[in-house]
Amino acid sequence: MVKNKSDFPVDVFEGERKIRLIAELPGLNEEDIKIDLNENVLVVFAYGKDRTYYKNIELPSPSENIIGRLYNNGFLEIILEKKEDNDGLRTISN
Repeated sequence: MVKNKSDFPVDVFEGERKIRLIAELPGLNEEDIKIDLNENVLVVFAYGKDRTYYKNIELPSPSENIIGRLYNNGFLEIILEKKEDNDGLRTISN
């Protein structure tokens, strides 16, 4: 029996220029995991022997590139580069 899970835990950490996500996806191999980025949403889809994971993760800021990905002992870490403003500048508030 295949178990479908869309409620797996995900922690999101936002830095000045990067967003880091850590998702708990036990029982998989790295090649079983597919990720897709669409500016404000990261889609995680994974299919293992007895379970399927799928989740749309809304990001705190628009992102344009996946710059890092690591799967180890049931945890997936993804590092995203934040999207620059149109003029390439960031606003810093006092």
